[in-house]
Amino acid sequence: MWLTVLLKLVPTILSLMTLAEKLFVEKPQSGAEKKDFVIQVLQALVGGAGAVFTGGAANTWSQVQGPISTIIDAAAALKFPHEPGGVGEGH
Repeated sequence: MWLTVLLKLVPTILSLMTLAEKLFVEKPQSGAEKKDFVIQVLQALVGGAGAVFTGGAANTWSQVQGPISTIIDAAAALKFPHEPGGVGEGH
């Protein structure tokens, strides 16, 4: 189940990354803060769903948190391949 949730979150992750870029446009070197913003929003969304549903859905965040972080890092690396040091550097 958590893999299905993770795959369905990919478009949301990318949208939140775009929103984070806009929110932090005047703050250089804020890659870590942007990532934290995206993760906090996703945690609220998934946690809210877990509070409404029972069973396996309640544990979904703990299962998708690591892969979500990896997806954010990979998407940022693709979007900003020229940034030295990878994710968190420059953006």
